[in-house]
Amino acid sequence: MTDETNKIVQELFQKSHRFLAEDEVVSAALEAKLSLFETNAVIEALIAKGVYISDNIQDALKQVCKDKVEKVSTGMSRKSPESATTFSMLRIPAGSKLTFLKDRNIVAITLDETNRIRLEDESLEGSTSRLAQILAVKFGYADVARQGPRWWLYQGQTLLAIREELEND
Repeated sequence: MTDETNKIVQELFQKSHRFLAEDEVVSAALEAKLSLFETNAVIEALIAKGVYISDNIQDALKQVCKDKVEKVSTGMSRKSPESATTFSMLRIPAGSKLTFLKDRNIVAITLDETNRIRLEDESLEGSTSRLAQILAVKFGYADVARQGPRWWLYQGQTLLAIREELEND
């Protein structure tokens, strides 16, 4: 994480009292002009510290992104192939084990170089985002789109954190 994202994590953590509303996080991210990846890193760090962030955070972030896209209107699709997080980008080979953030007993195996995984018990197969969405519902989170890299760990680090480290190198 950058110094700026670490600073925001510390500020939000100190005022959180173990709970934050989504507007507090989004406001801090917008004020600091953080990217979506940096904002998700802040969210991830706060969750790791035991701070509950209301489930509306993903909806709020989507709205911020939608507003930015409407202002810029580049004609590109929502997510260009260059911005998608892939296992090859993260240097994670097929056959590697990932663990689910909310329950380290849930293990998935990477199937390819993009983002396809299968649970070790072979009960589910799909993208990291789709399986995170299904599992998040089982853990009581609202049925909203989930960003896969935020919910899966490789060697103890979230895929999102690995991507951020690689991008900062």
